[in-house]
Formats: sequence, structure tokens, C-alpha cells
Amino acid sequence: MVTMKDIAKKLNISRCTVSNILNGKLENKSYKKETIDLVLATADEMGYVSNTIAQSLKTGVTKTIAVVVPDFANPYYINIVKEIEQAAAEDDYNLIICIAEEKLEKENKILTMLRSKMVDGIIISPISYTESLKDIRGLKIVCFDRKVEGKEIPYIISDNEKATQRMTECMIKRGVKKPIYIATSDQDYTICYRIRGFRHALEAAGCGFEERQICYHIYNERQAYDCILRLVREQGVFFDGIILSTNYVLYGVKQALQELHFDVPLGGFDDFAGSNLEKNRMLIASWPEKEIARMAYKQLSCLIHNKKAKSMVIPHVMWEDSETIFPENSG
Repeated sequence: MVTMKDIAKKLNISRCTVSNILNGKLENKSYKKETIDLVLATADEMGYVSNTIAQSLKTGVTKTIAVVVPDFANPYYINIVKEIEQAAAEDDYNLIICIAEEKLEKENKILTMLRSKMVDGIIISPISYTESLKDIRGLKIVCFDRKVEGKEIPYIISDNEKATQRMTECMIKRGVKKPIYIATSDQDYTICYRIRGFRHALEAAGCGFEERQICYHIYNERQAYDCILRLVREQGVFFDGIILSTNYVLYGVKQALQELHFDVPLGGFDDFAGSNLEKNRMLIASWPEKEIARMAYKQLSCLIHNKKAKSMVIPHVMWEDSETIFPENSG
């Protein structure tokens, strides 16, 4: 392996000069442009590769951050990670992507691993709003999409309760009285607050609310299909509308409704290829993924540079029949 000492010996200059030039430490230095160009060209010619591990041990900076997501099948998280990666690359940061698979135990193992890898910071969508991030000693963390209650951890989240309340109110105006909610984890902060909005809208309209209107642990199309059929055929649950916690299960729901010969209004969250096909028959609430991702990275950057980070709630956009209905002055 070629070292700075090898480059210095070949050029007959000091190792200190080579180190300063290769590490970009040129402030208050009087190196000639010819010297800088020669060192860079020689390093490239000799195949010099910077020892980032040694540098990080010396400086305490790894130029690496991690993003921890609960699920990488959901297009929402894929898009968020892409945006964070782009933002990090602009600052010459590398990215480690970790997938917790909606399992708290795996999330804890990931955080332990990241602590030993000495990343500069972590952006995470935590599994549980009550049990996640119990031990964050020595870690600089920003949450996105979800947060952990009772923890002083900066977060960038969506206005989930307000969005779901507004979506449910729109359904009620269509004549819906007994909608059901297809949810993922009951430990998911996002789902918790969406259900609060769902319940509040129903009770405020005098429609009433029953716990059996919520179906938890529905993560894919097959589970959604089975859930709808089970509600009707085995449990005798009546419903006249459906809200999906993620449009990722949309086709399973549509298949079950078709089999049952049901035609009910649908509502869902997040815009992706599958939901685009349904815009004329769905209420869809979404959030600007690019803004969420870049704000999360910006706040983590503040922590990395020992500055105060802010928490933010990002407002939603909702459309119906291909037209934006919230904010009212959009589109």
C-alpha cells in the first residue's frame, strides 16, 4: 500500500507537506500551485488511497452517517433514503443503510453495531414510539417520519393526525358512516397518531368508534386481502369506507372488494406508482419527501457540528379526483 511517506520520498519533499495537500489543509499555507498539482498527480499515479479509518481515529470524524428504516419494501422509505444520500454526498459524506424489518430487537442490534462503527450520526425512523432508542449514549440522532415520546431527540415528522382527521371528514361528507382503518404496527408512532385523527373525526361527527374498525399488522397485499375477506365473511363487520395506512397494500384491498362486489370510498397515504392509478377514486394524503429527507439531514448536520437541532412537523397535501383539496390555495 502506497503511503504519504512514499510520495514524499519520490518528490523529495516533507511528509507534512504531502499530508496537508492530500487532506486539503491549505489554509494559511504558502504552497505553490505547481507543488499542489504535482503532489495530487503523483498520488494518483502511484495509486495512493486515503486511510479513512486511521484518519477517523485521529480526528474523531468518519464522514459517514447511517440511515435506519423499518422497511425497505415501502417506496416512501426508498425515496427518503435516496434524497438523504444525495444531500450527504454534497457534503462528501458516505451513507450506511440499515433495515430493521419492523423488529425492535433488530433495531437495537443495528444501533449497537453503528456505535462500534463510529458513524458521525444517525437518521432513524424508529420502530416503537415507546420502546425504541432506550440507550443512545454517545450517538447523535435525528428521527424522521416517527418519533419516540418522552425523548429529547430532534425529529422531522408529518402532521399525521390532522391529515387523517381531514381525510375521514371528507369521507363522512361523502356519506360514509362506518369506515375501517387498515394499519401496520400498533407500536408505530405514525399509525398511533393517524388513528387518533380517524377516531376524533368519527366521534366529532356522531358516527361513533369501535376498536374493531382498526385492523393491525397488515404489511402486504396478501394480508390486506385476507383481512377484508375475514372481516366480512367471518366477523360480520359492516363498513362503507376504507383508509389504508400505506397504499402499498392497495391492490390486495381492491382484489378483496372486487370479490365481495363491494364499492366503497378509499383513502390512503403517500403517492407512488400504484396510487397514481387510483387518484380518480381515492383520497390521497402525501408529504414532500425531498423536504423531509433534506431537513432530517440538515438537523443531523447541526448535531454533528455541535449546533442545536430543531424538530419540525411537515404539513400534508391532499387531493381528490386529481385535484388538490388541501392546502385550499394549492394547484
